[in-house]
Order: sequence, then structure tokens, then C-alpha cells
Amino acid sequence: MINRLLGIRSEGESFDWNDPLHPHWYTDYGGGGVTAAGPVVTPESSLRVATVYACVRILAETVASLPCHLYRRTADGGKERATDHPLYETLHDFPNAWQSALEFFEQQMYYTTLRGNGLAEIKTGLRGSVSQLVPIHPSRIKGPPEQLPSGELRYTITDENGRRDKVLHSGEVIHIRGMTSDGLWGLTPITHASTMIGVALASDVLEANQLKNGVKPSGTYSHPGQLGDVAYQRLKAQMAETGGYGQAGKTLILEEGMKWDQVSMTNRDAQFIEAKRMRPGEIARLFRMPPHMIGDHDKGASYASVEQQAIDFVVHTIRPWLVRIEQAIKRDLIVQHRTFFCEFLADALLRGDLKSRYDAYAIGIQNEILNPNECRGFENLNPYEGGDEYRNRITQPDAAAEEPETMPTPQRRPADDATVDDDDDTQAGRLLRVFTQDVAGRIASRELKELAKRAKHAQSDNDQFREWLQGFYTQHAQYVDSAIHPLCEALQVQDTARIAWVQDVTQGAVRALLDGEPEQVVEQWERGALAANYSAKLKKLAA
Repeated sequence: MINRLLGIRSEGESFDWNDPLHPHWYTDYGGGGVTAAGPVVTPESSLRVATVYACVRILAETVASLPCHLYRRTADGGKERATDHPLYETLHDFPNAWQSALEFFEQQMYYTTLRGNGLAEIKTGLRGSVSQLVPIHPSRIKGPPEQLPSGELRYTITDENGRRDKVLHSGEVIHIRGMTSDGLWGLTPITHASTMIGVALASDVLEANQLKNGVKPSGTYSHPGQLGDVAYQRLKAQMAETGGYGQAGKTLILEEGMKWDQVSMTNRDAQFIEAKRMRPGEIARLFRMPPHMIGDHDKGASYASVEQQAIDFVVHTIRPWLVRIEQAIKRDLIVQHRTFFCEFLADALLRGDLKSRYDAYAIGIQNEILNPNECRGFENLNPYEGGDEYRNRITQPDAAAEEPETMPTPQRRPADDATVDDDDDTQAGRLLRVFTQDVAGRIASRELKELAKRAKHAQSDNDQFREWLQGFYTQHAQYVDSAIHPLCEALQVQDTARIAWVQDVTQGAVRALLDGEPEQVVEQWERGALAANYSAKLKKLAA
């Protein structure tokens, strides 16, 4: 009897593991406590707070969704996936007979985020290798593990009924610890934040009771004299029919000159609402969770700031968890530490948009950091023959082709060949047509995009259009110069000629728009006239 009062379980005595009020849950290793706010806070009861549930779920699902690969170090200092190792399938696919890798790591993250410790018993196969990892609920551990003089840890574990004990040693248990003060047992986050979570639970109960029972009146009834018994009984019956949950919005019939007086919100009510609004951010801070991940969006948050928070979430929240699990696997499951190691692939969490990824791939290939097949693998595409070579595709178009022993001397075109027309079928003529048409098309596309927005308003405010036109073409001239500069440099066009050409075509466009009807001019240019004009003039400049 005394033991029961003190919360001490006698040998062989069982208790209901689902009873949240049992004193077992209030110990440091159980993970819970009675708070000053009133409610009992346990890892399970804390999940009734929506923010706690959201944080635990996001952390568990994010980590568990990342594939865990076992690698072998190679002689040249690289690494390769050790798919032939027995542990590879256990970590990557099926840790045990009834769980997938996602389900197993999700459960371990659930244990660790709420109780500070994730444990699993190591089952070995016929050859002595790890065959299964069987999860152990942290509450089944009878106190923190005991450290023996040899440094080995000894875990005393009860069965599901709390009756029989068995002892497991280091090497028989994989133990993922959260932040720890003694190096043996992870601290329970819910215990250290029990007051904050208890307040959240208490406020939810208070709000629910107000909705259910209508404890706080939203107004009062006033009578000029004394309310009659009959009228009182009818009013009481009406209030019973219209009060409480699900009856909001119904009206009352007032008798004998009675009036309804609305009760306004007090400062205390406003403070309660403000405190409740701030509570999700406080709980999210406990799990280092960005507010936007739990739907707590700041009105001042921009797309750029949310994007940066997403990166911070991966770097500062998810990465420590991944390293924690990887090192626990290396310590408890891998024997040959210098040869094998495991990693979670977190690259997918940092993937940018399509353009950003392809720009990064191009830089990696040009600098011979990546090869095309590696980039295709990142995009879940099949490799192609020759794509495993590390070479710059721009400076080395075909690494397999043999260079001639002597390079032919480049021949310049005759000076009297003033233009290269469209009928020129030489290699130089074909290349020049391709390059000039490409450059002309890019210049015309940018120009027409801006003109189409402004030309329709030219008649309504001609002076403003003229002012805008001069300013636009001053900036556009810089773009045109940068667009044709590589072509002019390759063809050895003098800088003075290039600059004069830019001034001529841009000012000519301004004159054409001011002398004619801007909308009609732009419409004609959109049919290809502007691009054709640029292409023809570029050919003359290149002559």
C-alpha cells in the first residue's frame, strides 16, 4: 500500500501502461509531470496541443522520408553504396519484419522528440549480422541505463505487461539520444517545457467549457420593474433552447419591456486572446520549428524570407537530427568503422526551382565537378553513353575526337565581301546566320515586351510616353551592347563601330515610334519586322 501511494512498483506488480495518471509517467525517465496550470503533461497528453503534434509530426516525417544509405570507402578516397552488405537492406528498406524504413525512423523520431530517447533491440541473423531492429518503448526502460566499470551500458527492460525484466547490453541496443546532461540518457523535452504545454492544455479546456456551458454571459437582460413568474418561466425556457454549443445566433422574445445589453470584451479577455495567439510560436521555438511550417504565418513575411526559413530549417533543425542518428548507427550497428558509414540523403530538401537547379548543373559540369550522368541521376533520369566523362562541354566539345597534327591557318574573308546573304551556304555563312538571328531575336523580344505595355497609352499622354521612351532606350542600349559584344569580339569588330551601331539602331527605333502611330509600329514589329531589321544590320556590322 505504501509503495502504491509513493508510486513505487513492487517486483512482479503490473500497472496499466495506458493510464496517464500513473506516477510512473512523472519520473524523469517516464517523461511527464503535474504542472502548476493543473493538467497532467505527459508525452501522450502533450500531443493534444495542436502545435506540439504538428512539430513532432513534421520532424518525424521529414527525417523518416529521407533515404538512409550505407557506404563503403574506396581506395581512391571516394565512396560507393555498399548494397551487398547485409545492413544495407535493414537501414534502407526493412528494419524488421513489419515496418518499412520510413515507419521505423518515424517511430524513433517520435520517441526521441517527445521522450529524448529512441531505442531498438538488435536482432542478429545466422551469420551474426544485424537482421532486425525491434523498437523499444522508452517507458519500458527501468530508469536510465547503468554504466559498468568497463564503460559498457546495461539496460533493464520490462515486457509489455510490466512484469518480467530482461537485461540488454551495449551491442544489443541501438540508442538515439537527444540532448543529454549525463551522456547516458537523453533529456525529455516535454518535462522541461511542461508548464508551457500545461498552460496550453488548460486554456483549451477553459475555452471548451465556455463554449459548452456558456459560463461567461455575452450580455444581460434589464427589466423596468419586477419580472412576472410566467414571463420568467418562458424566458428561462427560451434561454435553455438557445444557449450552449450549436445554438448560437438564435433570437429571444422579450416581454414586459425587457431590454438586452451587450457585454463588451474586457482587457482581460483581450490579453487571453493575445496570449493564445502567441503560444504556437513559443512551442515551435521548443522544437526549433520555423513558424511557417506549422501554419503560423507572419503578416510581414515575404516569399524570400519564407524561403530562407526553409533553408534554415534544413540546416539548423533537420541536419543535427540526421547527424545524431547517423552516428548512433555507426556506433551501435557498424563494426568496421573505417570502411563503412551511413548517410541520409538530404539533397532533396534543398532542391531549388528548375532553372536554379539546371544553372547549378551547368556550372558543375563546366568546372568538371559533376558529369552529365550525375546530374541526370539527380533529376531521376537514365544515364546515357559517354555521360560519365568529366569535361567542359564548351571548351572540349568532343573529347573523343583526335586533334589534327597541324591546325589550319584561319582565312579571313575578302574585304570586298561586304555582306553575307541568306544564299551563302558556306560554313561561315550558316554560322553567321544562326548567331545573328539568335542575338536579334533576343534583343527584339525584350524590346517588344516593354513597348507593348506602353504603346497603347501613348495617345492618352503623349508627353509622358516620349519621356518614358527616351529613358527606356537609354537603358536598352546597354542591353543591346552587351548582347552583341561576344559576336563582335569573335569577329574582331572594332569597339567604335559597335558603339556607333548600337546608337544608330536604338535612336532609329525612337524616331520610328515618334514619327508614326506607336501601336501600329509595335504591331508591325511583332510580326517579325524588328527582329529581321536587327539581323540584317548585324550582318552588315559583321562584314
